[in-house]
Amino acid sequence: MNNPITLFDYNADWALKERYLDPKPVPGYMTREEVIESYRALDVNGVEIREDYWGDCTTKYLRSITWEQGLPINSYVFTVDLSLPGAELRQQAVDRVYHLLDRTAELGARIAMIFPGEIKPGLEVKQLRDWVIEGLSKCADHARKSGLVLAFENIDYPPWRPIHGTAEQCVEI
Repeated sequence: MNNPITLFDYNADWALKERYLDPKPVPGYMTREEVIESYRALDVNGVEIREDYWGDCTTKYLRSITWEQGLPINSYVFTVDLSLPGAELRQQAVDRVYHLLDRTAELGARIAMIFPGEIKPGLEVKQLRDWVIEGLSKCADHARKSGLVLAFENIDYPPWRPIHGTAEQCVEI
C-alpha cells in the first residue's frame, strides 16, 4: 500500500509573513513559497495545499512551485459553507465547490478536502446538517466524475463544531 507522507501548508501558518489565517501579535518570517521550499528539506512525499493561501495563484504557478520542490499536491483544502438558508444560496455554494473540484483536478491532486458548514444563530443544527448532506451529495457526484475523492473531517473549531466537530457527526453526515 502506498501511503505518502504529506505536510499541510496550514501547519506553517504561524510562520507566514502574510496571508496567515490565525491571528498573531507579529507577522511571521516566511513567504508561502518559502514554506513549500522548507517542506522539501523534511523529505516528505507531497503537500496539502489550502485555497486560503493560494486562491490568487494560477494552477500553473502553484504546480510549478510544488513540483519544482519535488512535492506533488496530494490534496487541495477549501472552505465552502453548504449550510446556507435559501436554495439559491446553497446552489451558488455547490457551484463554488464544483469550481474548486475542477481546480483540484488541474493541480493533479487526488483528494479535495472541504470544510462544509458552520453554525448560524437561530437555525437548528439538524437543518444545517441536512443542507450540508444535500450539498455534499451533489459535490461528491462531481468529484467522482473528475476522479477525485471528496473528504471532510471533524474539526474542533467553534463555528464548525456543532455540525462536524466530532467523528460521530461526520459518520452521521
